[in-house]
Amino acid sequence: MTYCNCGRPTRDQAFVCDDCLDEWSADLGDMPWLDEQLNISITRQRGAATTGGPRGNETPLPWHDKASEALREVHTALAGWVRICVEEHVRHSSPHEAWPSDDIPSMSRWLMWRTDGLAFHEAGGEAVREVHRAAERARNIVFWKPLPRVYLGPCDLEVCEGDVYAKEGETFGRCVECDTVYAVQMRREAMERVLDDRLFGAAEIARLSTFLGLSMPRDQVRKLVNQWHHRGTLQPSAHDEDGNPRFRYGSVKVMLYRVNATRESA
Repeated sequence: MTYCNCGRPTRDQAFVCDDCLDEWSADLGDMPWLDEQLNISITRQRGAATTGGPRGNETPLPWHDKASEALREVHTALAGWVRICVEEHVRHSSPHEAWPSDDIPSMSRWLMWRTDGLAFHEAGGEAVREVHRAAERARNIVFWKPLPRVYLGPCDLEVCEGDVYAKEGETFGRCVECDTVYAVQMRREAMERVLDDRLFGAAEIARLSTFLGLSMPRDQVRKLVNQWHHRGTLQPSAHDEDGNPRFRYGSVKVMLYRVNATRESA
């Protein structure tokens, strides 16, 4: 009885079991899409360098080194096994004997024809591990999403015109221009004092609700404000030039805190 590296028995004295072979085929099948998505990620990160923030000077996102490294790892893994298949004369049923082009889609399609042959090669188990490891790293990059940022107002330094941001859940934020560190809670309290008497629409209040530390999504905050207005529970303090209601932020804040506390205690 022959066993795969995963511990499962194989059939016909193969070095790779059917389950691992299916997984490897799926990894190879995903390669063209992963190649496209990683390149899109890199392009967007480069393009973000020209994107401005509220004052037109938001810190640009860094070039996505991890995506580039993942692409290199995938390419290296595929190219290495292409070379081994050629040098070791791994059996296959492909009508194309020539080497594939030196790109991820071509090499992955070329190797798909040789999965069964590699299953009976003594290095087949290593091929499965290496390609799967590269594919998983690529997937982690593609599906990774950065934490949303919370705006904490302008920098306090007179010589700086930057804005302060913090990732959601972080204790400290930084100015994007001078890198001065600010305590998130203190900045939130200071901004709330300034905002309490100002008038905003429902959508603006939903965006500003991040300062309150609410567990409710922004869209739900906006719907609540509109519902309170339609029911007469919340009266507008003014209307804009288009007739849309404007509410005092401090009054809405108290109502939102009350709803949020009820939700969390339920």
